[in-house]
Amino acid sequence: MISFEESMKLIKKYDLPIVKTFASLDFNELKKAFQKMEKPAVLKVYSPDIIHKTDVGCLFSGIYTLSQLKDAYKKILRNAFSFNPNARIDAFVLQEIAKGIELIIGTKNDETFGKIILFGLGGIYTEIFEDVAIRVLPLDEMQVESMIRQIKGYKILSGYRGKKYNLEALKQLIIKVAELFEKESIKEIDLNPVFLDEKEAKIVDWKFYR
Repeated sequence: MISFEESMKLIKKYDLPIVKTFASLDFNELKKAFQKMEKPAVLKVYSPDIIHKTDVGCLFSGIYTLSQLKDAYKKILRNAFSFNPNARIDAFVLQEIAKGIELIIGTKNDETFGKIILFGLGGIYTEIFEDVAIRVLPLDEMQVESMIRQIKGYKILSGYRGKKYNLEALKQLIIKVAELFEKESIKEIDLNPVFLDEKEAKIVDWKFYR
């Protein structure tokens, strides 16, 4: 997994929309950023040695106060090195809470088909329905649209019970991710979760592998 700094360069280069994020190893810097953020916030670790942050106690949500932030910071440090004493910690990542429906977007190099991209509903939907669509790159806008319509969860995305989602924002995000994967020396991308609401799509967690 590439470093946090490298990942942010790619995110900025391809204009990938992420939730409001601040990263630092310095607690005082995190504290300053926290005071300017909407509450509650989330604090998590970014480490190539800790992939499943929630499972090992390296992600805390529902942070409203500075004392809760400090407590989460200490617990993440303790849990990270308890899980892996040699873990490389690139940053503590402080984020605002995203709203909407959870999605996943990913890419990888397939032995048979080459570069592929996948998209589907995230969260519990992924586990229950295994509802994903896959396309071989390169792809155009029509292919992205058909990809979105292909999943079983499209009924939800298209306005089930009056709930609206910005499918154009989702389409543009998939196109940008595909472009990044085609142009950069990246072996795999994992964007999970991505949140989509009526206004926009926002990436909350990202992993890029060389």
